[in-house]
Amino acid sequence: MRDGRFDAIVETGTYLGDTTGWMHHVTGLPMRTCEINRQFHLLACRRLATRKEIRLELGDSVDFLRGLAASPIAGQRVYFYLDAHWYESLPLGGELRLIAAHWRDFVVMVDDFEVPGDEGYGFDDYGFRRSLSMGCFAKVFHELGLSAHSPTLPSSQETGARSGCVLLAKEGSEAARQLDALPLLKRTIV
Repeated sequence: MRDGRFDAIVETGTYLGDTTGWMHHVTGLPMRTCEINRQFHLLACRRLATRKEIRLELGDSVDFLRGLAASPIAGQRVYFYLDAHWYESLPLGGELRLIAAHWRDFVVMVDDFEVPGDEGYGFDDYGFRRSLSMGCFAKVFHELGLSAHSPTLPSSQETGARSGCVLLAKEGSEAARQLDALPLLKRTIV
């Protein structure tokens, strides 16, 4: 990750493909994405059919990442966009364990994650011990040796849905140093 560039983008939680299409349009990078809901998957496939550099798969995000870990993409510099969480399914811990075990150069962005100290950002909360928050995931981040970075922009200045996020990289890696250097991010204590 010496030059800050990625070889590929991996997304979990394709939904209808809006973010998938946007990320591919902006970066031009090859993409792999999965969606567990068959109807959403089929709609995304139809919407993105002309984009040959996007591979869409139907299935569970942990199984999807396990398959990628056994493929040549495991040796690449990858940007992971994790958005496969919805009520009864909260696979984030399993996803992060696979990524940390099989990739060296990576940045992970978890969508809909709490921004500590700024309650104006929304995050997914499905009840007791089932939220995308530092309270539920700091131990996992620490266990996996991941540095966590949150937006510095106050939610009051944010546009759109004001949904929070966290960016993760292997502690001490070039990716973590690059995240530390970005003025739009601040390190979150894990």
